[in-house]
Amino acid sequence: MEQFHHDIAEGFHPHAADALFLDVREPCDYIHHIPGAVVPGAPIGFLLPTTNQVQDLLKAMEGGPFRQIEVLEIFLRHYKPVPERLRPDDRMVAHTGFLVFARTYAQLEEPETPDYEGPADEDAGDGELPEE
Repeated sequence: MEQFHHDIAEGFHPHAADALFLDVREPCDYIHHIPGAVVPGAPIGFLLPTTNQVQDLLKAMEGGPFRQIEVLEIFLRHYKPVPERLRPDDRMVAHTGFLVFARTYAQLEEPETPDYEGPADEDAGDGELPEE
């Protein structure tokens, strides 16, 4: 496994990573670097603390090569450790966060197709049909 230490504002190392997980304050600022850093189909993930950041990220992902986008909320709350009455604590102090997952896809270029010239037939002459 390789590790790199540098400013990601300059881009990720384009070494065809199999996956990428980004936990930064403003992932939208770096999302355009992701397609060049991972292989097509690679899973990518983000950790975000607010719904506003999730919305901004989803908007930024709309124009890029991202598919199978899903958003999950992480919700942490404590339970009373009483087997007969398992339930949340009476006073709840909770924390939430959001995970966004997607996959990259390759934008395939249209293959060049040569003009169809028909079968190579030496008896066809100049391309005209033979008379009957």
